[in-house]
Order: sequence, then structure tokens, then C-alpha cells
Amino acid sequence: MHLSKASVTAIHGMVFLANAAENSPTDVKIIAQKLGIPHGYLARIFQRLARTHLVYSRRGPQGGYVLSREPSKISLLSIIEAIDGPILTGHCELGPNDHCQLFQQCSIRTRLDSLKESTRELYQNITLDMFDHQFANI
Repeated sequence: MHLSKASVTAIHGMVFLANAAENSPTDVKIIAQKLGIPHGYLARIFQRLARTHLVYSRRGPQGGYVLSREPSKISLLSIIEAIDGPILTGHCELGPNDHCQLFQQCSIRTRLDSLKESTRELYQNITLDMFDHQFANI
């Protein structure tokens, strides 16, 4: 399964927040600068993360983003699905299965579904607290 650039960026931003001072809001401009990515792009990603309640924002001069829960409770899967949508199984990657006579017995779809489910479980079992503190001293 291919991760979008936006998902990878979201993961980096979330790891940054996980390593920030506890409950101390971090401005998205600072995160963008430290990661070397455009502020507007990261701001849109964090808006999506906020809509799915992975982060919340605090307004004001000392405002910024904060994780909504402990890093050990936020999985990579939740971040990826917040950005890219759910990892779906049970459908054909070639399009609607309405016209495919082989859909029910398709060994390709079955194996791809198995792979997607394994990938999904892997992402579910990796949480933000498992990453080192590489951003702590940036």
C-alpha cells in the first residue's frame, strides 16, 4: 500500500507534537519550518487532523496545536485514515465490481484484501510513542 505525501507529512507533524512539551501548544508555522515544508500545506493537513479529533487547536498568541490524547493512544492507522480515508477491503481496485463476473472468486482481489488487512493491522499497532525523540532538540 502506498502512503500519500500528505499522510507521511501528517505522521512527521504528529511525531513532532508528540515530542513537544506536554500540553504546550505548538504553532504549525514552527513545525513547518522545522520540517522544511510549506506552512500552508501543513496547516491544511492539521485542519484535517483536527476535524478527526487527533489534535485540537488553541487560539491566541500562545496558541497552536496539541495532541488530543496520549501518544500511546494514537496509531499510525488513525493518522493515515484521517488524511487518506479508510483502507478498504472487499472491492476491486480496477473499479466497480458490478460488471465483473469473476469478482466473487477473484484470487487477486482476495490476496490484495489479505495484504491490505495485514498492513492495516501493522499501522494500528504502531503508535506515536514508539518513535524516538529526534525532534526534541530541533
